[in-house]
Amino acid sequence: HTSNILDYMENKNNLNSSTTSTGQDSANPASTDSGKSHYGLKGDTIGTKDAFLVYYKKMTINKQFLFDATVVPHASVLLFSNSELVFTHKTSRVCVSGWIEMHITELHCILFRRLQREIEDLLRVKVEDPTVDISTRQKNLTYIVSMLVN
Repeated sequence: HTSNILDYMENKNNLNSSTTSTGQDSANPASTDSGKSHYGLKGDTIGTKDAFLVYYKKMTINKQFLFDATVVPHASVLLFSNSELVFTHKTSRVCVSGWIEMHITELHCILFRRLQREIEDLLRVKVEDPTVDISTRQKNLTYIVSMLVN
């Protein structure tokens, strides 16, 4: 499966040199990411050890260079993927889009599914009728998020 997403495995300060699942990858000096930090992910509760590196293009010259890369936490992939999250009890892993796999508890998988559905439903309702007051559903969102972070 060819993709522009890599497991990001080390907690580094910038994208100039990062260890990924395929080895040492570097931001090309001409890339928009050259010299940039990890967008506030360092020290985050999710942490960069639990993230993917998404990139536009990869080129090998004397070493591997990534163009226009972004560190994306696992939580973002789980929340904003447009596919069903498939949990495997035996390995405690979730599969997203049929090929992105990560370790997660069953409870967290269920909560991410509920949060996905709730956000999609709220967006659908608001798009269909922009005058609808969705503030009454805030409690459900708050509850799901509090369960995820606790």
